[in-house]
Amino acid sequence: MGYQVGDHWFPACAITAHDVEVCLAPYSDDMRIVRIAPPEGWTVREGYTGMIVACGVRRDM
Repeated sequence: MGYQVGDHWFPACAITAHDVEVCLAPYSDDMRIVRIAPPEGWTVREGYTGMIVACGVRRDM
């Protein structure tokens, strides 16, 4: 899976908001994860159902 933009190939894989939370939780004290779906009738790219945005504050390590 992935997509081409100009001369660059960007790999991609199927993930969930839970996957993002599990991966980022050790590094954030305050995190918000939002799944963004396109408006009805629109598509992001063929085979894709939306995007996941994660915002937070980095934990002091």
